[in-house]
Amino acid sequence: MPQAGKVGLEFLTVSVAARMAGLSEGAIKAAADRGDLRIAARTSTRGRLFTTEDVESFASDRAMTAARARASAGATKR
Repeated sequence: MPQAGKVGLEFLTVSVAARMAGLSEGAIKAAADRGDLRIAARTSTRGRLFTTEDVESFASDRAMTAARARASAGATKR
């Protein structure tokens, strides 16, 4: 987990993470609650905060999973 005071560490809000991943805020929250997207920190009001690296990794993994599913579906339609 990121350490408080670490220089250069910026957190993303749910809305920014959603835009970055091309998903709704609800989808980002659900992914975080399932443990699919790591919550790096919380705001004083318990809002979820994420790192850019974690959001990019989550979006990439999600895209790869979708591509595999499409490829698999195409293979079964032959």
